Amino acid sequence: MGKQELFLFSHATLLISDLAGNIFPGITSGDLCIVKQKIAMKKTASVILQWVTFFWMVALFQIDLQTARAADIYEDSFGYSKNIRLDTRSGYRKGNLNWNIAAPDYSPNILSELQYDNLTIYEAGFDVKAVVNKLYSKASISFGKIAEGTGTDSDYQENDRNSIYSQSESSLSDEIQDLSIGFGYQVDFLKNRLLVAPHVGLSYHTQKIRQTDGIQTITLSDDLPPPSSREISGLNSTYESNWRTVFAGFDLDCEIIYQIHMIASIEYHTASFKAYADWNLRDDFAHPVSFMHEADGQGRIMNVGINRLFAERWLIGLTYGWQVWDTDPGTDTLYWSGGGATRSTLNEVNWESRSVNLSIGYNF
Repeated sequence: MGKQELFLFSHATLLISDLAGNIFPGITSGDLCIVKQKIAMKKTASVILQWVTFFWMVALFQIDLQTARAADIYEDSFGYSKNIRLDTRSGYRKGNLNWNIAAPDYSPNILSELQYDNLTIYEAGFDVKAVVNKLYSKASISFGKIAEGTGTDSDYQENDRNSIYSQSESSLSDEIQDLSIGFGYQVDFLKNRLLVAPHVGLSYHTQKIRQTDGIQTITLSDDLPPPSSREISGLNSTYESNWRTVFAGFDLDCEIIYQIHMIASIEYHTASFKAYADWNLRDDFAHPVSFMHEADGQGRIMNVGINRLFAERWLIGLTYGWQVWDTDPGTDTLYWSGGGATRSTLNEVNWESRSVNLSIGYNF
């Protein structure tokens, strides 16, 4: 029964009770008291019914008001009313990067291998999202400082990592960067409680790793320091990998409880990979570019998190992120200090990281 129907019903009840004396025109004076009592009871029931109707309508109005307010906050948060949201975030990230190359004649098939393990990264960044008439756009930028990690440099004489003749370890530092921009279209479901935004975009990712404090752990070559002098003095080599990509993906936002939203994003990247290295202790290598890696690659990025809205325009969130990147076989070009270059096969490059970030955002 609607609100107008309830009002009509209550007024009709009062009208019937007021006309009750006219329904029995032939009653006696002895019956008049009984009729008056019945009329009084009907009037009392009518008054009660009117008050019940009044409170029911107030309750309905409050429910509608809360629903409208919740929808208004939701729309402000995701672009219908205010269009733009800015988030700033910071957190902790762990990563691993490795690559290996073959000899120029592909014997051995793994000549040298570098592993940069347990990279501890402290990162911070900004995210912007905007929706105008359901046209969706976003941009992201983040910087990370590599606080520590362990590098392992291994060289082999035979195929499949057999007959290792040199291995060293080092401390790792330097930085990483991630930049992206995307455009798409936002689709809403469940009265704007579920938002899905498929999109495409461009991105750039770089990992710059510096090796210092080297220690020789295996020496089977006359060209390398003997075991008695294990410390590698003056080590300050760098490897900088760059991934330039085109990607497609989608962002998802779902209100699971009032003012609490689950967010998720998935992206697939097609990448052009290029890396530059400076092996500072090798006098026979050119500087500042000792060798270069080139290959095609691909990457997958996934994020999932929870956002909590507060104070109408503000939100706080916690997000877990995962990235995995790898290349197809490519080219390793070694530049000699006396001029000239030697080409060999870059077998693979792999970069993987996991992160946890705390964010705070504002809806304009």
